[in-house]
Amino acid sequence: MKKKKEFIRLDRESVIPIFKPKLIHCLTQLIESESERAEFLTFCNRVDYTIRAWYLIQFEELMQLFKLFEPVAGARKLEECNFPEDKIELVEEKFLALLFKMLEKSNFKMVTNEEFEVAASENYCLNLPIKVDEAKLDTTLLKRFFAKHPRDNLPHFAKQYIIFRRGFGMDRKAGYFAQWKIDALISRIAQGFLRLTGLKSTEDGRAIYVKHFKHIPMADMEIVLPEKKSPGLTSYDWFKLLVSAAIGLVTVITQLCQTTANLKVLATVGSAVVCYCAKIYFTFQANLSDYHSLITQSMYDKQLDSGRGTLLHLCDNVLKQEVKEVIIAFFVLMKYGNFNCEDLDRKCEELILEQFNEQCDFDVNDAIDKLEKLGIVYKDQSDRYSSLDVKKANDVIGTTTEEIVKKASRGDEWGDD
Repeated sequence: MKKKKEFIRLDRESVIPIFKPKLIHCLTQLIESESERAEFLTFCNRVDYTIRAWYLIQFEELMQLFKLFEPVAGARKLEECNFPEDKIELVEEKFLALLFKMLEKSNFKMVTNEEFEVAASENYCLNLPIKVDEAKLDTTLLKRFFAKHPRDNLPHFAKQYIIFRRGFGMDRKAGYFAQWKIDALISRIAQGFLRLTGLKSTEDGRAIYVKHFKHIPMADMEIVLPEKKSPGLTSYDWFKLLVSAAIGLVTVITQLCQTTANLKVLATVGSAVVCYCAKIYFTFQANLSDYHSLITQSMYDKQLDSGRGTLLHLCDNVLKQEVKEVIIAFFVLMKYGNFNCEDLDRKCEELILEQFNEQCDFDVNDAIDKLEKLGIVYKDQSDRYSSLDVKKANDVIGTTTEEIVKKASRGDEWGDD
C-alpha cells in the first residue's frame, strides 16, 4: 500500500521579489548607450514619483478612515464625529474596500479554505492545537461587507477575520524527531475516534485590528490567528491517557479476580501507568512552554507591525510593486521591440528569470494599463504594443514636482556660483 502524500499546489505569484534599486541598476547596465542610460534612470525616477502621486489621495484616505477604527483611540474619535449607525457602517465598508484594494495591488492573496485546512492539519514548530475564542470576535462587519461585495472561494472564517498571504519559501529543520513520529502515528489512529467542533460568536466593539507577519511556516499558520485560547491536551494525548488507564484498570481487575493476586504485578503495572501518564503530562507542559516561547518570539521577530504601521508598510509595498511592473514592461518594449499582450507577459517573465533568477506570474494587464495611463505606449491594428523611445517617454511624463524641489534645494534654478 502506497503512503498517502499530503500536498498543496502553490502557483507562481504576481509579486516581483526583486529589490527596486537592484532592478533599476541591472536593467540600466543592459543599455549600451550612455545617454540612453541616463534617460532611463530619469524615466525610472519619474515613474516612481508619478505613481506615488496617483496613490497619494487613496493612501491619505485609508489612513484617515483607520483613525476612526484604531483599537486604542478610534472609539473616542468615532464618538466625536457623532455619525448615525448607517453612516458608520458605510465608513467601515469604505475602509475595508480600500484596504482590500491595496492588498490586491500589492499582490497579496486571501488564504483559501484548502490552504488553511492543510496548514491546520500539519505541525512544524507548533505542537499544540490552537483554537480561536470566537466569542471575542465580531461577526457582523465582515459578513455585511462580503454580502455587499461578494467574492468567490471565501474561507469559512471570513465572517470573523481574514488572512492574506504573499510569497512562499522553504524552511528546514534537521533531527530524528522520534517523539514527533510516534505522536503522528497515534494521532492518525485517534482521529477516527475523537473530534470536537464548536461555534460561538458575539459582537465586540468597532475596533479593526490589522497585523503584518513575515516568515510564518504554513504548518504554523495558527500563530497569526486572533484571540487564541490557551491550549490544552490534544485529542491524541487524551487518547493515550484513556488507553493507558484502560490497560491498567483491566490488569488490576484481572489480578484481583484471581484467587491469589500478584502484588508485584499490580505494583509494576500501576507504576508503569502512573509514569506513562506523568510523561504525557510533562510532555504537554514542555509543549506548552514551547508554545508560549514561539508566540513571544513571533510577536517580536515575525510581526512586522500592526495598526497604522501595517498600513504604511502596505502603502509602500503597493508603490514598489506598481513601479517595478511599469519599469520591467517598458524596458522590454523599449529594448526588444513590439509584442502582443501574451508575448509581452512571457518576455517579462523570461527577463526576470534570466537576469535575477526569480520566477513570478507577471501581471502584464496591470502593467499595460499603467503604461497607457502614462501615455508612453500605443497599440497597433494587430494588437501589438510598442513604446515611445525613452527620451520621448520622459517628455510625455514631464518634469515632476520632486525634480523641481531637488533642483531648487541644490540651487540649480538660480545657477549658484
